[in-house]
Amino acid sequence: MPSVQVGEVFYPQAEKSLGAKDLDQTLSQAQIILLGETHTNPHHHLIQLKMLKDFNRVNQARIIVGIEWLDASAQPACARLSAGKITVSEFAQEVDWPHTWGFPLELYKPILEYVRKEGLTLVPLSAPTRIIKQIAQNGLNSLSPEQRDAIAPSLDLDDTLYRTQLKPRFTEHGIMEPKAADYFINAQIARDETMAHNLAKHLLPWPQAEAKAVLLAGSGHMTGGLGLKPRILRRLPGARLLTVIPVSEKAMAAMGGQLTKLADLVVISEPTPSHRPRLGLFLKPVDQGLLVERVMPKSRAETAGIKAGDILVNIDGQPVRQVMDIHRLIRDNPEKQREYNLLRQGSQFNTNISLSR
Repeated sequence: MPSVQVGEVFYPQAEKSLGAKDLDQTLSQAQIILLGETHTNPHHHLIQLKMLKDFNRVNQARIIVGIEWLDASAQPACARLSAGKITVSEFAQEVDWPHTWGFPLELYKPILEYVRKEGLTLVPLSAPTRIIKQIAQNGLNSLSPEQRDAIAPSLDLDDTLYRTQLKPRFTEHGIMEPKAADYFINAQIARDETMAHNLAKHLLPWPQAEAKAVLLAGSGHMTGGLGLKPRILRRLPGARLLTVIPVSEKAMAAMGGQLTKLADLVVISEPTPSHRPRLGLFLKPVDQGLLVERVMPKSRAETAGIKAGDILVNIDGQPVRQVMDIHRLIRDNPEKQREYNLLRQGSQFNTNISLSR
């Protein structure tokens, strides 16, 4: 594997870096670019911004910027931002960013500022989070007709390769039973199908579309040419689609020959900052607070004695009614030990948890 530096664009098939001229030619020929990210990596978002700027610069077509971060309810705010009628701060307030996406706005603000400045068409692609969570917990058959209409009408659930790729995430999410695994995979597929469906709607009529598109989403939705790519191509046959994923130099070296399967282009990035330990709870809003549906093995929550069936009522005396309430309460100082108040079979109990490394 040749020596590479942060910021280089690497073409795995030819095992070489692309210079500016070759990159411009590659971007000008693409109709759709899938740009991956690790949500918490600031450098990944800078890479996305640079690739978006380059794609916009070398193409005369109208550019659609599809985002995983929000669902269709955010479309009016996206349209106003694209038209320059609201600022990024006003946009974040309108879409309730801390509760809808939750990752720090500062990571995404430069991209949103550029979209506004250039008048690019910002399009929210994702399915409503509450519906994806319901599929993951109770399956597709649990959806009402109204809920089913909120996701893509066509779902290809027979995807053996994608299922194999997703298996390592089962342990991470505390998934042990086969039925729970099927629900989890179907939820992921429903998310991908909905993003592909919503993007394709903005490129019709196909193949006469005059617009081109960039789709910004987590790298897991496009790794190995799976996830989004085949679902977009099913709707837009023959589309010239390019996947671009940021990878650290260390991760790239560890992949070796597998790198050719990762993406069409790889951009060398800074490593993702280390994650703090997770609380390890899978929660569902109920009248009293948040019902604990599952506890991840060896998590801080399990160590603290929290069990499935418990109800989390408050943290440090502050009520919690949505999962984002937890993030809001602990994000400023996650290492601080906090008191969690819960109900177990009607009886109250407290436990202390810190997310220190």
